[in-house]
Amino acid sequence: MESTHSDTPRQSLDDTKVKYDYTIFSKSKVAIIVALASWSASFSGISSNIYFPSIAAISRDLEVTPELVNLTVTLYLIFQGLSPSVWAPLSDTKGRRTVILITFVIYFGANVGLALTRSFAQLAVLRAVQSSASASSVAIGAAIVGDVVDRRDRGGYMGFFNAASLLATAVGPVIGGAMAETLGWRSIFWFLVAFGGAFLLCAVVILPETMRNIVGNGSNAPKGLARAPAHRLWVPKELEQPALDDVSLRGTSSTQFSFTHIFKPILLLRNTSVLVSATYASLHYAIWQMSITAAATFFADRYGLDELQVGLTYLSNGGGCIIGTLLAGRLLDWTYRRAQRPTKSGAAPSIDDDKVNLVSARLGTAWTFSLIESAAVLIFGWSIDRQLPLAVPVVFVFFISSGTIASMTAVQTFLVDSFPTQSASASATLNLVRCLMAAAGTSAILPMVNGMTAGWAFTFLTLLMLFSNLAVVFLIHRKPTT
Repeated sequence: MESTHSDTPRQSLDDTKVKYDYTIFSKSKVAIIVALASWSASFSGISSNIYFPSIAAISRDLEVTPELVNLTVTLYLIFQGLSPSVWAPLSDTKGRRTVILITFVIYFGANVGLALTRSFAQLAVLRAVQSSASASSVAIGAAIVGDVVDRRDRGGYMGFFNAASLLATAVGPVIGGAMAETLGWRSIFWFLVAFGGAFLLCAVVILPETMRNIVGNGSNAPKGLARAPAHRLWVPKELEQPALDDVSLRGTSSTQFSFTHIFKPILLLRNTSVLVSATYASLHYAIWQMSITAAATFFADRYGLDELQVGLTYLSNGGGCIIGTLLAGRLLDWTYRRAQRPTKSGAAPSIDDDKVNLVSARLGTAWTFSLIESAAVLIFGWSIDRQLPLAVPVVFVFFISSGTIASMTAVQTFLVDSFPTQSASASATLNLVRCLMAAAGTSAILPMVNGMTAGWAFTFLTLLMLFSNLAVVFLIHRKPTT
């Protein structure tokens, strides 16, 4: 990573033409590729959130307690964190397209099984499989954005990537609530079969390979499964270059996957910047997940909402996600350009990525997002505690989600910038930490509320977030280690 801190890695890929010819794809083609990446990433969130309004119905049908069904949410988050440690490094060696096709075949089969499940054990196992297959799409999608968009514009595209993928997350609980109320909870998984099948068909036919160790800036010919049937729509024959061979890849990253690659996301945590930034973002993510998970119970028990009504309240959460990530993307592009050092003559800043401190450019505004989420969490908790009108907690869920996703976008962009040849693994590192922290948090929030009351439980969480901003100050101002 081009930074003032020596323990952050520098780009190993020989990309001397990055500044001038980063990708062969036109702006319209880049937009389509990012849209496809966003579509793939939407499955991780929608597969989790679409499930929330139907927890009570599932518990009745399978004759188990709601608390037991809630454990499948924790199980989903655990596998959501662990599985990208396998799939993301594989995509950094074998390619994005290959891994996406494999995982979505598995995802399709898991949803068919969930729609037909007859026992809680089947539900738990297949939810773990569903999560394992869909979770890596977020890390791989972020890596695709890094493959085709250079740093100067990456913040905005990363914002679009997150916003578009979160659109499904926003409407998921509404769809789930409506289906559980009218067609039964099994229809939720039949919907995911259709939705996933449509993407899989689209990916098989048109999704291009983008990994730079395979196709360079997009002009090198991919081989085998990495080559889409519609490849010529992306790269005309006259612009195509020969396939990269093993010799040209020496000194970058190997295209041979080994068992040790699954430890890459964990090993990246040895880097101080990665450990601190990932933990910082994951704390905010975990508290967001704790808030929206508890909200489903609060709105049903304290406000008497049915499944469809609970689902509708999640529109606030989804709307906040979309607005937060779009605003963060714009702000990240602005701060990146502002961080470019002016020339000695005092002219406009030169477009030189080597002169940008990524820590300051990407994380310098994170504290503002944290303050938004902190204030919203505090008000949300006390509005539930005092049972204020329903509109109050619903509105502040919007601000919780917008602040969280803005923070996540900043850190995710920082990690993709920092590890250009291991961007999927870097994203998987963030995914691993955030999902494990969220799994612990979601299992603890209701006992916390029962023991401390909602107001004081969320006050405690607010104080944790405020204190965590010292981590950003530390990263920005710490001295080089050399």
